[in-house]
Amino acid sequence: MSEPDELAAAQAAQADAERRALALEVAAEKGLTGPLAARLQGNTREELEADVRTLMALFPGPAAPPAPRSGGSRGVDVRASNGSVQAGMDLYHEKNPPKPEPKPMPGPNDRTHDRGPTYRFER
Repeated sequence: MSEPDELAAAQAAQADAERRALALEVAAEKGLTGPLAARLQGNTREELEADVRTLMALFPGPAAPPAPRSGGSRGVDVRASNGSVQAGMDLYHEKNPPKPEPKPMPGPNDRTHDRGPTYRFER
């Protein structure tokens, strides 16, 4: 590569870096995130600010902040407890009674089953 070509490549890289830095600066001033800043188009501050306004019109922010989640109604099936782990476990067992133990399966030597004759095959 010849010296003029290297100089032109270095100047192009410097101009691109300056444009990206300016885009990040404008984006930060306007409240855009880094990924959106990388999508800005324009070479001057005015062009970049115009592109930010276009982007902000396409993606409006939330109208109101979400309501806080602490406090408030917890539903009709939730009642106050004394806050202990035991109280929570008692409430769980009250809502979910234990299931009866299943009967054990009869074994091959049990006389309680009626499966017919047992055949053994030898090799």
